[in-house]
Amino acid sequence: SSGINAEYGGQSEDNIEKLFLDLFGDLGLQQMICQPTHQAGRILDLLLSTRDSIVNEISVASQHTVCHSDHFAINFRIDSKVERVIHKRKTLNFKKANWEGLNKALNSVKW
Repeated sequence: SSGINAEYGGQSEDNIEKLFLDLFGDLGLQQMICQPTHQAGRILDLLLSTRDSIVNEISVASQHTVCHSDHFAINFRIDSKVERVIHKRKTLNFKKANWEGLNKALNSVKW
């Protein structure tokens, strides 16, 4: 039940929830869950995204589908193209090193 609650600085729980969700909006995030995720009938679990077009097939599972909990599991698919960038790395072949020249150069240094 909603009402004034000293625990929330004298503000109603509904107002605190609104401020909490508004904060996500201020950060460019959108809450993607629109149905209850808790056995008490409330939305307690969040799925936040800055691009709602990439989050698809959102579903909330029945209670105890995944594990024994008072929360329901959330399933979703993220559609995003990931480009793999291959960096060519220079590797040294120590078998082809001029060890004799290296030893000679190191020996010529007055340590």
